[in-house]
Amino acid sequence: MSDIPKSRKSHLFKMAAKIAVEQGKKALSGSKEGKFKKLLDQAEILVGHVGQLKGAAMKAIQSLSIEGYDFLPPEVIEILEKLQSQAPRVSNEVMMKQLKSELGEERFSQYKNLKEEPIASASIGQVYEAEIDGKSVVVKVQYPGVAESVDDDINTLKKLLKALVLVSQKKVRLDDLMEEARRVLKLETDYEYERDSLIRYKKLFEGSEYIIPDVYPEMTTKKVITLSKEKGLEFPAWVRSNPSKEARQKVADQLLNLYIKEFFENKLVQTDPNPANFLISERGEMILLDFGATLEFESSFVRDYQLLIRKVFSRDREAILKQIFQLGFLDKRETDEVKEVFIDFLILSMRPFEESRQPFDFSNGEYSQEVRSEAWRFSRMLKYSAPPKQLIFLHRKLGGIFMLLKKLDIKADLSEFRKNMIEVDYF
Repeated sequence: MSDIPKSRKSHLFKMAAKIAVEQGKKALSGSKEGKFKKLLDQAEILVGHVGQLKGAAMKAIQSLSIEGYDFLPPEVIEILEKLQSQAPRVSNEVMMKQLKSELGEERFSQYKNLKEEPIASASIGQVYEAEIDGKSVVVKVQYPGVAESVDDDINTLKKLLKALVLVSQKKVRLDDLMEEARRVLKLETDYEYERDSLIRYKKLFEGSEYIIPDVYPEMTTKKVITLSKEKGLEFPAWVRSNPSKEARQKVADQLLNLYIKEFFENKLVQTDPNPANFLISERGEMILLDFGATLEFESSFVRDYQLLIRKVFSRDREAILKQIFQLGFLDKRETDEVKEVFIDFLILSMRPFEESRQPFDFSNGEYSQEVRSEAWRFSRMLKYSAPPKQLIFLHRKLGGIFMLLKKLDIKADLSEFRKNMIEVDYF
């Protein structure tokens, strides 16, 4: 149990100093085992300090634990994953004061049997159990000062994170990841935005196979949100429970169907692929949580993106390039080599859906490694083009789903999903 450090920048620089010391030790250690041990030590430093700091700093490390799956050792990822749902808790006194301040005494008194021990501790808030009118609810309370410190945290941490990544001796572009963290945090620290997104999302999913909590609008502010309590295991814990192959296949289908329904049908996507945002019920139903990072896509973008996918499968390189320009994904001033590499990358990204590769083996890490390697090579070649924001958000969700499928250790026939992506007319 801890309080949030008052000086966030000071805390970050103390962390940087400790990492610098560890790097110095690493330089003196010539053995491969010694260098690897120092990498683990640095990951532990990050988790320890950022877990106390919360907010944007913590969210960025959570993202690294997801995005870094194929360029950091699994032992490091395991340490970083502690921040996905098991972060150090802030004292109950601080959080209850925040809750009362936001709701006022009258609304606060509507909670019955409020348990002051949190059931979860995340990057920007803690979650508590209570009852309203005899029904079980969860109350997410934002840490004090988090919303006001997003820009400072991201700007400072962007520099410091490179200390850990450099130790892996691989080039990793962190700028896009950190800017995504900035965008996500500004959305996620506004619980009224999350409330409105959840209401829209739930209405679009009425009658579907997914479970989405109810929100209590009158018990929600910018820094407090109250939801119905849903029972299930978080995705990582569910995988560790050794579910049957049939159960894992069902969850895989739900993940892929979710992407189709969110993007192509609803044009409303929850873009944060954190595994802790997915619960699996005893009956194998998927429960969806955390709608702070929800992003709406214009119908015109979805239509043009579907046309791009169709052209990628056609292998008509001239048509693919024309559609790339239509979407604004590439500046026409880029070299012919860059254009060809981007086309190759798009073809590679659709490889799991090719008919000749069914069923696709998601347990094989070579594909995701190749995608990340090519994405990095392509980004290094760009001279005039900035990574398109909509594509980053969308592919982050798709990449997150592929990562979850990889953890399910299955082969999946994606023929039906390919059909849904390229043949169904959603307009």
